[in-house]
Amino acid sequence: MSNDDSGATVMRQMLAVRNKKFNLAPLARELNMSAGALEEFAYGRAGLTPEVLVALAKILFDGQAEYDPAIDKLRSKREEPRPLGVLPPPITEMMTLPVYQAGPAPPSPGMVTPAKPKARRAGWIE
Repeated sequence: MSNDDSGATVMRQMLAVRNKKFNLAPLARELNMSAGALEEFAYGRAGLTPEVLVALAKILFDGQAEYDPAIDKLRSKREEPRPLGVLPPPITEMMTLPVYQAGPAPPSPGMVTPAKPKARRAGWIE
């Protein structure tokens, strides 16, 4: 990793990694250039025009970043998050809160309830 923190250097490093894993030919075709020229740029042996660098940043970062050739930096294109709804007004008085009322306690697992006596049914032999 070099000390150069320019946007072109970041894109060079991304292309070098991508070249080890994937073929750069489809990317070069999308940029209307040869795959050899893109490889030369990836390994620091050649440069690219600012227009190609802008298009390359758009492709490499899925439209989430743009390259500014004037300052040779990448800039995020993310929008600030927007709320999904409106917050309710804060509760100012304690009387507006719901009152909690506890119900009966649940039976304990070790507690045995006594069996109900069996009722006799008239007319039946037991």
